[in-house]
Amino acid sequence: MSNIVHISQNIGQSICTLEEVCIHWGKSKNTIHRWIRSGKFPRPFYQAGKPYWLTEDIRAHQSELIRGRDLKTAHKSTGLKS
Repeated sequence: MSNIVHISQNIGQSICTLEEVCIHWGKSKNTIHRWIRSGKFPRPFYQAGKPYWLTEDIRAHQSELIRGRDLKTAHKSTGLKS
């Protein structure tokens, strides 16, 4: 069993299933699919007809949302208009 863990760590980036994405974001499958269609969420890759995401893509998207929130907060606090 320890060999499997060791090998998987050397393969590369980890992936997330749709179910894991739903749990992480607290949203339904339909909402995640709607976000994908509208361009508000990273597009998955498909294997055997099922969607998967690289964990790094999900982290990058989340970081981008946080940066956007922080910029909006900073903007409102300065009182300046763009």
